[in-house]
Amino acid sequence: MKVEKFNEIFELYYKLSLKVAYSVINDKILSEDVAQDVFLTMFFKLDEIEEEYAKAWVLSYSRRMAVDFCRKSYNRHEFATDKWLESSERSWDHNPEEMMIRKEACRRKLDIFIRLKQKNEVWFDLIRRTVVNEENPVSVASDYGISVAYMRTQISRARHWMRKEFDSEWDD
Repeated sequence: MKVEKFNEIFELYYKLSLKVAYSVINDKILSEDVAQDVFLTMFFKLDEIEEEYAKAWVLSYSRRMAVDFCRKSYNRHEFATDKWLESSERSWDHNPEEMMIRKEACRRKLDIFIRLKQKNEVWFDLIRRTVVNEENPVSVASDYGISVAYMRTQISRARHWMRKEFDSEWDD
C-alpha cells in the first residue's frame, strides 16, 4: 500500500521537484540529486503526510533542500560515478523511457538503503537520523555514546558501501 501511494506521488511530482530544485541550483545533475533526496525523505515520512498536501510538501521541501544545498557550499558535495553521470544526461522533456530510467535508479537506491539495514543497523540508523530526518549530529552521536567524528566515519563507511553496491548493480 505504502509503495503504491509513493509511486503515484513520485510519478505526479518528480518533475515538479526537479524544476523547483533547478530554479534554485541552476545545475541539472545536482537538481536530480536533490529531487531524489526529497523523495527518499518522503518515502520514510509518507505516513505523516496527508495525500491532499503531497504536492505542497514536495514543492516546499524541494525548495528547502535546494537552498540548504547552496548554503552548505563549504561542505564537499558528493558527485555520482561516471556510469551514473552518463545515464543522467537526460533532457527535461516528457520522454517516458527517461522517466522510467530515473524511477528505476531511484528504486535501486532505495533498495540499497533498505539492504543497508540488514547489513548494519547502526549505519542505517545513523544515516536515517542525520541525513533523512536531519537530526542534530551532536545529539545523535550522544545517543549512541560516540563522538561526532566517529559517527561521521561510520556514515562515510555506510555511504561507501552503498556506492559500491550501486556500482555493482549498475554493472549487471
